[in-house]
Amino acid sequence: MNFKVLITVILAAAIIVMGCSDDETTNGTGGSGGQGGSGNPPAVDCDALPNWDAYAVENAPPTATDDCTDPVFMPGDDAAARLNTRLENADPGHVICMAAGTYEMDRQISISLVSDLTLKGTGASPDDTLLSFGGPGTPKGIFVQTDNVTIENLWVRDTGDNGIEQDGTTGAVYRKVHVSWTNDNQEDNGPYGIYPTNCEDALVEYSQATDASDAGIYMGKCGWGDGSPGGGTLRYNIAARNVAGFEVENSKDVVAHDNLVVNNTGGLMPLQQPGAAGGGATPMNTGVLMENNQVWCNNGENFATTGAVQIIPVGSGVLMLGGNGVELRNNDIQGNDTLAIAMVSNAFTCDAAGEDCPPYDDFPEYNPYTENLYVHDNYFLNNGTNADTESDFFLVFDLLNIGTPDSPTEDVLWDGYIREGNDSPNVCLGEDFAGSYRDITDNACQGSENLPVFAQCIATNSTTSTDGRLCSPN
Repeated sequence: MNFKVLITVILAAAIIVMGCSDDETTNGTGGSGGQGGSGNPPAVDCDALPNWDAYAVENAPPTATDDCTDPVFMPGDDAAARLNTRLENADPGHVICMAAGTYEMDRQISISLVSDLTLKGTGASPDDTLLSFGGPGTPKGIFVQTDNVTIENLWVRDTGDNGIEQDGTTGAVYRKVHVSWTNDNQEDNGPYGIYPTNCEDALVEYSQATDASDAGIYMGKCGWGDGSPGGGTLRYNIAARNVAGFEVENSKDVVAHDNLVVNNTGGLMPLQQPGAAGGGATPMNTGVLMENNQVWCNNGENFATTGAVQIIPVGSGVLMLGGNGVELRNNDIQGNDTLAIAMVSNAFTCDAAGEDCPPYDDFPEYNPYTENLYVHDNYFLNNGTNADTESDFFLVFDLLNIGTPDSPTEDVLWDGYIREGNDSPNVCLGEDFAGSYRDITDNACQGSENLPVFAQCIATNSTTSTDGRLCSPN
């Protein structure tokens, strides 16, 4: 998608349409307000944030050290080879403890032969047990490919690929894990910090991920197994300085609650991509709940070089791409320069790029639309006052005259796209929504014949009316 090719036609449309529009439905009141009343969260100072170089999760539980399977693993030469051998020769139920210290790792740590294992540090903080990898060009840090593995109280730093990855397993636990990078060039950082994928019943808690070039904490293609209890839970974590703080992709029954998502390019990103689950399967995000999260000051540079996160505008609180059953409630969303919440169909991004969504031809069952969404009882403050002028999306903000101090972006944006044959997309803001809202197209712009027509359609049909949206989903 490249909105920059729209510059001339959007400016023309702005002159033609915006210059003569006095209809209140095309002029928003801004997104710096909120909901609630007394008891609202305190205002966040985005100019006085900590740096999160050290582990900073509050109220993390202590790590037990009386259940270690002897001997305790010690620092020293050939640490990675020795640790892999220890893991390969362990028995189910073993708790492999690592003494505090720095471990220079020259290869990936693999947990693939023995299930029901725990690997943990014995220090007071995850930062006391540092697994330091070689930086660019090195593999993943820890790769889990067997069931019921717990990783706890460790710091994984400077991997060339993902920090900690789980693939195709059930019952993984990541507790008090710190993953970060220190490269001068952030583009050299690994894509994901903590990365459970194709998973069932995964738990990520009291962990911290910073500086990932895709997402700090990710859960994707999870929860779809027969008899699955669901994808899992993300709770009490910090994601800071990543491109995306949290991603939940193509998953079923995932809960993300009570996380601090701060100073990323974009904070929360529930998304779906065609074919993401492999084997031709393209499940939508379903049964995804994001609640009680602090989504603050996500105004960091976008340093992604690949993937869907490249499109995230700097200053995005919550950016949803597609979804069929996603609920956002009771989140504290403050200080995000471009927008608080945006819900966008993948079909909209294709039209905006002047494309016919060719990837969808290979996945005819894929539904790119946003449906069955419930966005309610969130708190908004000081969002959308300085929209990212370098983003491919900026020209849409410019066209609609939003994203400035005088005309902040509305609290909730929806592209307005409705799937053909669907009587109702079931997109609801609750019955007592008190924030501001904008429908970008009012379902009038799908399949526009060219970019100028698409741009003018947006300028003509964008509306801030909440008709049909003040509801609770069926």
